[in-house]
Amino acid sequence: MKLSGLRFTKMHGLGNDFVMIDAVSQSVSLDADAVRALADRHRGIGCDQLLIVEPATGGEADFRYRIFNADGGEVEQCGNGARCFARFVVDQGLAAGPEIKVETLGGLLTLRLEDDGQVTVNMGVPRLEPAAIPFVADAQSPAYALAVDRPDGRGASALPAQGQRRLHAGRFGGAHPAARVRARRGRDGGLWQRGLRGRRQRAAAWLAGAARGG
Repeated sequence: MKLSGLRFTKMHGLGNDFVMIDAVSQSVSLDADAVRALADRHRGIGCDQLLIVEPATGGEADFRYRIFNADGGEVEQCGNGARCFARFVVDQGLAAGPEIKVETLGGLLTLRLEDDGQVTVNMGVPRLEPAAIPFVADAQSPAYALAVDRPDGRGASALPAQGQRRLHAGRFGGAHPAARVRARRGRDGGLWQRGLRGRRQRAAAWLAGAARGG
């Protein structure tokens, strides 16, 4: 695992921070151990996710957009990361914009740089069927609540490490699951996402899916 000389850029979208790596202009080969080392906030650079820009493998896309969680696992979607991705490839001179199409594990995304400097992302149609996530639930819903037996309403941050490991290991399948956790007294706890350490500040892909789903 040789990381010396690797060029990167640190970015964030709504508080979700990313390590951006251009694998078009430099040779990059990172395994899960390397991703975890870079994402470590004490001994590495520190980030929620590591994002890699690669040449597209198909004719429809301009780039391949790869997303790795802090635990080293590759995932399908990250909306805030996609916004940073668009800004990064334009700022680095890799693309002119305003529209950029990217391949992800979850399919093709269209990113657009607007005249005011903002970036919009067409996230596509969310998958809400429990079996497609996969998730065990009584009925389909745009959001699934997990009860947390804590009176302080801290939600996701209140989940003990053992509980987070259980969620990581089996309750959520798929590549980019996130859960809004609600304390039993009715106060919102926040977002917990598989593969990230602790509570997450924002999750654009999750919010887009919930809004699209009603």
